[in-house]
Amino acid sequence: MDLFDDTYSEKYRHECELRFIANMDLSNRRKYLGLVLEKRGVQELERLKEGLEKIWKNKKSNKA
Repeated sequence: MDLFDDTYSEKYRHECELRFIANMDLSNRRKYLGLVLEKRGVQELERLKEGLEKIWKNKKSNKA
């Protein structure tokens, strides 16, 4: 993410939410994602899961 990204954009909000979720412990992450499914639906849940997978894969590749 660029420091000059529009902090009012949907992209920025989504990236912030992904970082927030990624830093949760497993129990809280499951609760949060359950609420996302309930309130926003399957499509948004899958979008978040894809983003989280990218974050975790990136962390793993940086450790190697």
